[in-house]
Amino acid sequence: MISDIPGSTDLREFPYGIIEYEIDKTKLLGTGLWSDVYFAAPSLPKATSTTSPTEVPYNTESILTPPLTPVKHRNSLSRSSAAALPPIPCAYAIKVPTSRQAKAVFEAEARILSYLSSFPRAGDHIVPFFGLDTRNQAIIMGALPQTLETFVTTELASLSEEGRTEKLASIFPPLALYLIRGLEWLTEKGCVHADIKPGNILLSDTVRPIYADFSSAIFLYEQPTSQGPLGGGTWDFLCPSLLRSAASAAGRLTPSTKTDLYSLAIALLYVIIGGSPFDSAGSNAFRRREMAKSGNPLLWAFGGDEGWKSEKRIKELSKRVGWDVQQFLKMGLEKLEMRVEVGVWREELEGKTGGS
Repeated sequence: MISDIPGSTDLREFPYGIIEYEIDKTKLLGTGLWSDVYFAAPSLPKATSTTSPTEVPYNTESILTPPLTPVKHRNSLSRSSAAALPPIPCAYAIKVPTSRQAKAVFEAEARILSYLSSFPRAGDHIVPFFGLDTRNQAIIMGALPQTLETFVTTELASLSEEGRTEKLASIFPPLALYLIRGLEWLTEKGCVHADIKPGNILLSDTVRPIYADFSSAIFLYEQPTSQGPLGGGTWDFLCPSLLRSAASAAGRLTPSTKTDLYSLAIALLYVIIGGSPFDSAGSNAFRRREMAKSGNPLLWAFGGDEGWKSEKRIKELSKRVGWDVQQFLKMGLEKLEMRVEVGVWREELEGKTGGS
């Protein structure tokens, strides 16, 4: 079903009786702990039967190829269902499970996306969501040009230092403000993302960022049910309090808006310096984890053989924008008990940028 009631927790199911999709198996957009994400084009359904499709087996061919026989012919759906269908995008991003064990994770993510997408202007903050395909458990989303990670590692990395600083000076303030407002919006809706990082932030052609990949997300009023490695979150971007509590006999700390805020601050630091602040650990995974747990990302960012470059980049950006970027990031990188609320962080940035 597709609900247009704000705050509805009803699961949004992809209306394959109205519109279908053709997956391009040559275009892998991303991969994760439980899934692969592929590019797909919208297409008309191929209605040859009114019988329900059989369960899709979890092998590569069946996962990547959606069933060609919908439950209902497109003309048999009610007008109200058709009216509730979101605008059809030029392209879909199809998130497909890679094992049967992923079913519960996908359903939980689809329910959170269904809830968030029911609010007006949800597309200003999160990836467009078109529903869960109940035939194969695929999550159907709108495709965007690139992630924040690829923007940094390709477009920004191709520029000279001067050109890079000039580009950052023009896009960083609004980029940061959009993301902080998006985090505040998620908080207002009672949601914790729990895996904010550049690879989970999508960019439009105008470099406007939105959040994606809610596979680790939880509601503020719920306790996480997964006992996995912090929801599969990437260590470099996780709050040190979460990392330390994961190994503590006292029990695991629950992700919160303040832990999301830290992750966002690290993601913004990543944009400025061109990589993780813990890259100086090299291939030493143990050292990298200990650095991430230490809670001193700026110390590690400015250390090592390339630390001088990172420090210079943040200082040059501060000169161009006319305010201390490092001090602003520190507000989000403080210890958990000293960290500001997201609304305070947003107000601080609006004061520096004039609110635009």
